Amino acid sequence: RQINFGLVRIGSWGLVGSLGWLWLMGFFHDAPPKGLADFFSTHRINILCRVGMLGVSFFGGLFIVPLQVFLQARPPKDQKGRMIGAMNLVNWLAICFAGGFMGISNAIFEALGCGASWNFGIMALVLVPVAIFYHPPDENLSPVQKT
Repeated sequence: RQINFGLVRIGSWGLVGSLGWLWLMGFFHDAPPKGLADFFSTHRINILCRVGMLGVSFFGGLFIVPLQVFLQARPPKDQKGRMIGAMNLVNWLAICFAGGFMGISNAIFEALGCGASWNFGIMALVLVPVAIFYHPPDENLSPVQKT
């Protein structure tokens, strides 16, 4: 049993590509959806945006799951519950702050005359250094056998 950090590298580059794809889709979309009919539209740009969101979801999982397994496997047995609790707290705080951040950044981009898709472009740029420089070695989870 080992943690394959190669998945993190694939996930980070996949996130960069998917977020960049969604940023580009913003240049081809005229207006945000106005109702339920627009939301379920099969217009080509809507389908392409859904493909981008599927990419973000898939590659986000490849990126985060090995990191979470690593963080949960490292502490001693008596500290694992605390680690998982701390990770859950940090995840929920990040979700709450992300909503506020997106609202503020959307307002800024709209004031600058850019679309909300610029959020995706900025996130892709932030992830590029992670994809380039974060290459931890695979971690063995099996206990070391004494000989």
